[in-house]
Amino acid sequence: MGILIAAFLALATMALHGGTAEMDEDHQTIYRCGRLAPRGDGPATSSQPLPLRQFWLASPDPRFAQGSASAAWNDDFLFVTATLEDRDIFNALRGWNEPFYLAGDIFEILIRPLDGVAYYEFHVTPHGDVLQLRYPGPSAIADFRESGGKPEDLIKTFRIEERLVEARTEIHAGKNFWTAHVKIPASLLAKDGKFRRGDKLLVSFCRYDHTRGQPAPVLCSTSDHRVCSFHRQAEWRMAVLE
Repeated sequence: MGILIAAFLALATMALHGGTAEMDEDHQTIYRCGRLAPRGDGPATSSQPLPLRQFWLASPDPRFAQGSASAAWNDDFLFVTATLEDRDIFNALRGWNEPFYLAGDIFEILIRPLDGVAYYEFHVTPHGDVLQLRYPGPSAIADFRESGGKPEDLIKTFRIEERLVEARTEIHAGKNFWTAHVKIPASLLAKDGKFRRGDKLLVSFCRYDHTRGQPAPVLCSTSDHRVCSFHRQAEWRMAVLE
């Protein structure tokens, strides 16, 4: 257990501390998110993939593997797709709402409505297992720590027990990549439970790329983080539903 807690603290320190270059009036980078065609077989308008990068580094970690993520929407769901190069595709944990990021590869989604306060964190493993977390506000994690919360209890405190997010994954081990297809209900993010053209979400797509035998995963994000801290919302992208 001591090793698990130490690993948790190391990763939390790293992780908690793309599209066009357009900026809105608040200097948030804009990502234009296409609406799905009526048959749901692809965006009716363009949703360009966002590259996963290590913006906080002058040059990428030598172990860094390429990846990208994109999103599209309809009235009821946001659909996120990630394609991730990976020389060692694995996660040793299976199940639901587990700390998968400590045990192997994950794709991570951080998201909130622009006019909201609460935000969500979703993890998906190569096997399609999901962790769902909801934070009541941007200071929730700091408040939890300041109140004496233990690292091993963080997930228990913020996880969503009801299965809300759907994930489908494909492992292409022979070609060294895997894909994740994630379906997020509008009921979590839209005021009346329906997305509409012009809605705005703050989003960040991230990754923990573990390799067996290596002491720590390689982290990357679609956000222009100046330090490796995934919850810095000012650096997330603004997804505008078109």
